[in-house]
Amino acid sequence: MDRWLLHGPSRFVASVLDAVRDGSNVVIGTSVHAAADLPALLEARIAESHHVVVISNPQHMDPIDEVYEALDFTGGAVMSRSVASLLSAFQRPEMIIVDFIDEARWGAWKEFLSDYESASRSVLAMDRTQFVVCVRGVPKSQLSQRAPALEVFAWAGHVSESDTLSYVVERLRVQQGRVDQKTKLVARIINRLGAWDLDLVDRLIALPLDDLFDPPRALDLVAEGEARIPLGKSWEAGGCCEVDGVHTVHALQLRASGDPGQELRMRLWAAQASELLPQLEIKRRKLAERIKGLKKVPLDARVNDEVVQDVLDVEIGGLAYLTRRYGLPPDFRRLAETLRDYRNKLAHLTPLTADEALDLLQ
Repeated sequence: MDRWLLHGPSRFVASVLDAVRDGSNVVIGTSVHAAADLPALLEARIAESHHVVVISNPQHMDPIDEVYEALDFTGGAVMSRSVASLLSAFQRPEMIIVDFIDEARWGAWKEFLSDYESASRSVLAMDRTQFVVCVRGVPKSQLSQRAPALEVFAWAGHVSESDTLSYVVERLRVQQGRVDQKTKLVARIINRLGAWDLDLVDRLIALPLDDLFDPPRALDLVAEGEARIPLGKSWEAGGCCEVDGVHTVHALQLRASGDPGQELRMRLWAAQASELLPQLEIKRRKLAERIKGLKKVPLDARVNDEVVQDVLDVEIGGLAYLTRRYGLPPDFRRLAETLRDYRNKLAHLTPLTADEALDLLQ
């Protein structure tokens, strides 16, 4: 599944392309590991209507020298190069995509873009050469300021929980040919652990089920042989991001820090609770219907000192009590006590094991 077709990412790309169509220069900030394929995507989309020049991994400290070299401009001494001379050198509108600017080079490019934005206002939007500059690992507060001919975007908060969940489900559907209750549970777990990082999600999808029920082990397996552990706790270092407006720490960052607050365990529990608690209720009601059909529970039966008006309304713990109190068949008692134990674990924020979860889903 193309991740850029997801709702949040597609809206982000559409906003960038709208700014380009309006004649603006564009700055896009990302964290160190995020959206590595974004420049190539923008190049393909922009090339449908513009002549595109790509500057990859700029080496010169002076952006003007970089642009002169990339466009093979000749004439004029290097010392005389300026934003004004660059504007006059363009024979036709160009779309210049710069991929990527790191923190060490950003200061020079930021100053250049500020000067270029101001000077480019004198050129009609349809005749203007525009820059789309991708910046990596720079704090959002240090990106350029929005100006009449400059739009600024940060790749942060644009992947929602529903985006990630639909991505995972579709990937699993392609692998397995169908989506069942087990698939939905696996998708919830991967969604909670991967959050906005779809590269991490792809790696989690490849792991066996048992590993997903042990988040620290799963993340250790993902990190083996890869330098993907975020370099710090900040957004620009890849250590955190907003998901649906909630500040969320990257799972690999939690693992690297030792996860003192057991956040990974809570994410596993939350994923299980969203899928398994409804299943517990469905099984409770089916068991209650079977108990009611036996007609062995007297009309004056009590649970917690209250008369049972309808067995269908009795909670799982109460059903377990009724199976013991009135000597119902052993399979009724075993099922009631198993469901009660599962419910108690989830109610006390304790995740089920893989075997327990699969047993409940059967």
